Amino acid sequence: MASAIIHLCVAKEVNKYLKMDSYNLLIGAIAPDIAKQIGETKEISHFLDHTNEDDIPNIDRFLAKYRQTLTNPFNMGYFIHLLTDKYWFRDYIYQYIERFTNNQTKKRITYTAIRDVIYNDYTNINLDLIDKYELPLDIFFEEFRQPESDITEIPLDKLNILIDKMGLIIEDSKTEKTFMFDTKDKRAKKHFKRIIKKFPTSDYAIASEYYLGLIELENLPKSEKRQAKAKERASIYFKNYIEKSPDGRFAINAVDEILKLDTKLNNYNNLLIAKAYYANGDYEKARDFLNKTTLAESWSDFAKNEYKLGNKDKGNYYTELGLKQHAFNTEPNDVYEVIDSYIA
Repeated sequence: MASAIIHLCVAKEVNKYLKMDSYNLLIGAIAPDIAKQIGETKEISHFLDHTNEDDIPNIDRFLAKYRQTLTNPFNMGYFIHLLTDKYWFRDYIYQYIERFTNNQTKKRITYTAIRDVIYNDYTNINLDLIDKYELPLDIFFEEFRQPESDITEIPLDKLNILIDKMGLIIEDSKTEKTFMFDTKDKRAKKHFKRIIKKFPTSDYAIASEYYLGLIELENLPKSEKRQAKAKERASIYFKNYIEKSPDGRFAINAVDEILKLDTKLNNYNNLLIAKAYYANGDYEKARDFLNKTTLAESWSDFAKNEYKLGNKDKGNYYTELGLKQHAFNTEPNDVYEVIDSYIA
């Protein structure tokens, strides 16, 4: 089958003519692949006539059931996925097999047999495709919105699993996920910088800060002086990510990377790390790093954290102290939040 990135590219190009809702159409364009993520075969989701993955989607069977609802962008995306797979097999895969095998062996070679070779090619061209077609990959980082559809061949309420798996994340051995980018690939660094410049307020741009930090650490120069500068850049990228998204999916990973660098942390750095732990519900660790900051900057964070830990008296103490001495240094929303907890 075509890769998810190829499916997105095709759907984006087709939508230049259809002009349908992009979000739902693109989600539909990868939706059939949820089958693999939930441990099912592609026979049902891809309208195959047999369980064999070498089979081609039966487009007529899909149209017989859903032709009348193709005005739904998600359904149209699903349809584009099946068509792409059909043409992928008919016009590419079988010709690929014929070209690269001789007459004595080609009858014994199947798509399943060469799938790993083809999937390696997918990995090699993904970055080029993303850049060439300017894919709106922020759909993998913004809040998932379940599409409305009458398609019953896949569980719509589990599509968020596919979106999470599709998120473009750099390898992190702790999470054991499948990754699309090689941190050794210089194009990846260029790509993420371009995303930050072109879409600075997008969720994908925020995630790019984390990726760039990892790339810096994966490509450390041999010179100690240049290594130090690379580590400093990595630290800045990780801090940028935490600052922009303290409750983000990579926030704690970013904290771990900063701590592994074993560099001296100033008051603001410790507060930033405390905010990440707080946002992710680890209030004990948040307290540990708050204790390394000054009350003038952190009193509202101390108060909020103690309230979360169930220490009402301590929370009230920090609130009263902060309101008397340091309120002018504090964001209004933080002041309102601690006051709400104080009077609760």
